[in-house]
Amino acid sequence: MKLNLGSGTNSMSGYTNIDINPTYSDDCHDIRDLHYEEGSIEEIVANHMIEHLPFGDALKCLTEWYKWLVPRGILYLSIPDWDVLRGLLDSAANRRTVFDVLFGYRDKSDVMAHKWLMDENGLTGILEGIGFIIGGKFKGMAGSSSFKVNGVPISLNLICKK
Repeated sequence: MKLNLGSGTNSMSGYTNIDINPTYSDDCHDIRDLHYEEGSIEEIVANHMIEHLPFGDALKCLTEWYKWLVPRGILYLSIPDWDVLRGLLDSAANRRTVFDVLFGYRDKSDVMAHKWLMDENGLTGILEGIGFIIGGKFKGMAGSSSFKVNGVPISLNLICKK
């Protein structure tokens, strides 16, 4: 089984697309309420969704996802890259777009607000502490993991292996 968590408008063929919004999902759930057997999931895609959870909830989810994955299973994890966004703030032309990415689209709903951000070293340390092996980066998938500001990719896209 393959999961696309927080699928939003980016449903993926061959995956169970799960989102809190029933319009966008095969299975409507709050990601924090999901339960799968340990070792039952081949692949998890979490494309710009985990930063929408409070930090403690995000840590619990990452730990659960690790347990759900089969041996050598993969988590494709994308979050806004704090290092890149911090650098883009220096340009006044980018400022509004960068603020939207940093804080989420709070004017739409609280669900869309970002609760935390991280740089690569911090996120890698957390993932490795859970047990993941960082297998490099991926270029991005459809949707926000490919988003750019003035041609600069703003996502930290990590391949995390069990």
